[in-house]
Amino acid sequence: TGNEILTVTILRKTYVNDCYEDVMKSTRKYVTGKKIWVSIDESTDANGCFMSNIVIGTLKFAHPGKIFSLTTEILEKDNQSAIAKLLDKFKFLLWPDRIRHDMAVTKKQFREEGLTLLFNTIYS
Repeated sequence: TGNEILTVTILRKTYVNDCYEDVMKSTRKYVTGKKIWVSIDESTDANGCFMSNIVIGTLKFAHPGKIFSLTTEILEKDNQSAIAKLLDKFKFLLWPDRIRHDMAVTKKQFREEGLTLLFNTIYS
C-alpha cells in the first residue's frame, strides 16, 4: 500500500492517546449543560485485583439518556477512601477546567426496615 505500518510502541505512545482524547472531548461536549448520573461499579478480577468502572449517563425526562463508560481503574484497596479518590479523578476527567458539582447526581443505597431504598442526592 505504500503506507508505513506502525509498531505497537508507536501506537501505544501516540495513536491510542489521541483516540482517548478525541473520545473524552466528544463526551465532554455531549454532556455539557446536561444533568448526569454517576455510577461506580466495583469488582474483583480473577487475579484478585480490585477493579472499578465509572459509568455516566445523561438524565432525560421522557426517555433514557446516553451512557458513557468514562474510565476503568485498578485500585490498590477496595475501600471508601479509594472510591472517593476515584470520584475526584472522575470530576477532573470530565471537567478539567471547572468542576460542575451542580450537574452530577449520585445514587446512594441504604436499608430501612428491611427494604432497600434508593436515595438521590446532588453531589456536593
